[in-house]
Amino acid sequence: MEFIYGSQRKGLKSTKEELEKFNQLSIRYMEDKRDMGDDVLKFAGHLNSRPPKSAKAIMAAVREWLLYNDIEIGSKNIRLIRKRMPKGGARTFESDLDTATLRNILMHTDLKGKAFFLILASSGMRIGELLQLTLKDVDLTKDPVLIKLRQHDTKSKHARLTYISTEARKYSMNG
Repeated sequence: MEFIYGSQRKGLKSTKEELEKFNQLSIRYMEDKRDMGDDVLKFAGHLNSRPPKSAKAIMAAVREWLLYNDIEIGSKNIRLIRKRMPKGGARTFESDLDTATLRNILMHTDLKGKAFFLILASSGMRIGELLQLTLKDVDLTKDPVLIKLRQHDTKSKHARLTYISTEARKYSMNG
């Protein structure tokens, strides 16, 4: 609505009053009998200044809103929208967790925290995968310690094996 009718918000998040104004603008938009396909194409071009993944999420929300209001964008316009959307993947990158940063984290956490971070750092597991582990998934008799990740606990839905470092084992056994 802001693309069509101009800025409506004072801050990043909308207040209740501003949300009500957006509601009224959406009703007005439907009554204005605008060329919605053209509006969406122009909006796609406007999103070129946004990171590609953010732009795709915003456009998906717009398309869902239109579908919710029984408005379908034709396949021709969908192809044109895709061409106007920003290309590429992530534009920002996180720095790797280096030894100095990990050491700093470990200095400021308790025994359980040390075990948690060392297991993550040495195994390559995601946080959610670690939180789903049970005792039967961990074989402490192996050297290095073997961890079985069950398929329903992984992002890819594929079971896999991983190992943890001797230092992670030491903190895990004491925590």
